[in-house]
Amino acid sequence: MNTEMLTETERRRCEAKLHRLLSWVGTEIPTEIHLGCGDIPLRDTIYNFLVKDRLTEEDEGQIHRLLQNLEERELMDEKKLKYAPLTKKEAEGLCLELAGLLRAIMDLRDVEAPRQQRSLKKRGKHHKVEDVKRWTSYLKELKE
Repeated sequence: MNTEMLTETERRRCEAKLHRLLSWVGTEIPTEIHLGCGDIPLRDTIYNFLVKDRLTEEDEGQIHRLLQNLEERELMDEKKLKYAPLTKKEAEGLCLELAGLLRAIMDLRDVEAPRQQRSLKKRGKHHKVEDVKRWTSYLKELKE
């Protein structure tokens, strides 16, 4: 059993590796994860959202809540990596878990993106209508 403790240099190297662009690419999403809301079959859950043609409002709510829980877990694990006394083996496991969480978060954000784009389009149309109303009002004032 390896009980050698993680050095500060190794800790910083692991943190930097996790924050590098696309560090999670090629990492598998954890099969299952325990969050505050219970055990979740994470890989299957995300896959089911990815293959759906259309998401219901309930699906969107679940995605949003799952994203929040995963992001909270990711922050908690990052603090643990940064501050907790860890053996090299524990740190390696934690880094793998963090990479898997980042992958899951990115995949869920990809699922959520079309909904956000629709929302932005709606807001854009609303702003265009408001702009037209303001210009019309302004032109009326100029005529008077």
